[in-house]
Amino acid sequence: MSARTEPPLVIEPYTPMSRSLEWRISDTYWQRQGSNAFRSGDVPHIGTTDGMLAARAADVFYQSCLEASERAVLEDEVEVVELGVGLGLFARLFLNRLEERCRETGADFYDRVRYFATDRSPKMVADLAASATLERHGSHVRLGQMDALHPGIFVDPADGEPVALADLRAVVHTYVLDTLPFEVLLHDAQGWMRMHVLTLAEQVEDLCARTGLDRAELTALVAAGVDGAMEVLLPVQDLLVLERAYLPVTPDDLPYGDCLDGVADAVRTESPTSVRFAWPFGAMDSVHATLDLLRPDGFLLFADYGRADWQPSFESHQRYGGSRARGVNLAGLEHVLSERNRDRTAPVRVRRPAGDEGARLHARLVLLDESPSTERAFVDRFACSQFDAVAQLREQALAAADQGALAEAREHYARAAALAESWLVMAEWSDFETNRNDDPVRGLELARRAEAMNPACHSIVLAVLGDALFAGGQIADALQAYQRGTKVQPDDVRCWLGKAHCLVEVGRFYEACCQLGAAFGADRADQHRPKIQACLESVLERRAAVRTRSQTVR
Repeated sequence: MSARTEPPLVIEPYTPMSRSLEWRISDTYWQRQGSNAFRSGDVPHIGTTDGMLAARAADVFYQSCLEASERAVLEDEVEVVELGVGLGLFARLFLNRLEERCRETGADFYDRVRYFATDRSPKMVADLAASATLERHGSHVRLGQMDALHPGIFVDPADGEPVALADLRAVVHTYVLDTLPFEVLLHDAQGWMRMHVLTLAEQVEDLCARTGLDRAELTALVAAGVDGAMEVLLPVQDLLVLERAYLPVTPDDLPYGDCLDGVADAVRTESPTSVRFAWPFGAMDSVHATLDLLRPDGFLLFADYGRADWQPSFESHQRYGGSRARGVNLAGLEHVLSERNRDRTAPVRVRRPAGDEGARLHARLVLLDESPSTERAFVDRFACSQFDAVAQLREQALAAADQGALAEAREHYARAAALAESWLVMAEWSDFETNRNDDPVRGLELARRAEAMNPACHSIVLAVLGDALFAGGQIADALQAYQRGTKVQPDDVRCWLGKAHCLVEVGRFYEACCQLGAAFGADRADQHRPKIQACLESVLERRAAVRTRSQTVR
């Protein structure tokens, strides 16, 4: 006789994705987690904060200021907004680069700039304010809340008063549009249909055990209002599953529905019988609202992942911890921009870099008017060949190091660092010099350069800094670097191991074992277990040897 299993528990009936519990979980997650969403490793972010995007965006901004200055129309106070500031590293590196360019050329654009570093999550803003990430740029930065769907309203946390922004020279952001609401639409012989999702729990007994509620209590809580149940459901979101169904809808009931037929015709060239695609209406709302805030010679610059062509896209959204994201249908977004701006005297201009079709990350420059040198700066600086070249040089450096060609590896890293303006490349190069090329002096120099760019946002920098200091015999300083690393990212096993090595060197064996215990806990996927175990055995052996020598002396 088979064991009785309870039927699934419906948490929410079929609901359009943009209004579903699945999407509301993401919003709640960001509001509550703040910077911990990144520091915990839940949400990947190195690809957008390694420095390359920020430096290139700053170069485009510099060119826009220069173009306006040459026409004697540059404003006294030049305002730029970043949406989704996150850890603040993009802002720091953007302003670093702008300051450097102005120092080299004698321009005063940095002196004039006011950078609104914004995020929808008040906790993210508070976390960034408590850090020193943007401290060096002082009065040039205003930190506050702003919703990417309503980007004209800035709220300073100091007084809570909303301020309407206008006449901006630039708005910049990365990986923001993919977090905004979307629909998945299907069009075939039956007409238009929209994807709905049913949220249910199949492992009801596990769900009850983890929430501390029985089925009846859970059902009552959900019936009283799913939002009221978020405290219970958010920690057990991994037990929630989705069922999908397509239900009829008319274009009039959809945002930007008047543009849908043109999109369907374009996609149908690839799939003649039926078409299915994501409709990023949240991204469309954000872009349109942003354009209304710009000066006539201003620009929007964003980078995001998704599809740049009309190929139908069937993949679902992605879950990163409690966050949700969906690749942007950039072709659809550009189509709507074109359709909605036909009546403009000067149509909105959308520029894309060369080689964008096969890129992992797609950058776009959106302008209200012609700005030839600004457009050239974007096309040149965001050319996909540059990003590909850096990635290739990093791969070649690793391969050369593995083959023992250390001089060749060093040359590849040097070329990558010159091209990338990236703390990540500096950190990788430092790691190579210290741990592969046996040159901790150069390793320390490179680690310090990486730290100057990124002092407290990624534990990678502090791990390579600790390694270089340790290899150079500066044990106390190395321990301090590793300790900073575990504060930045508590699950960085490398930093926990580094602390253990430092403590062993000064004979603090018990504390070293405690650090290794923390390393076991941080190694959630058991990827580093053999290394941690080997380190623990080494610590115990060294402790035993010290005790033996002590007994022999007595």
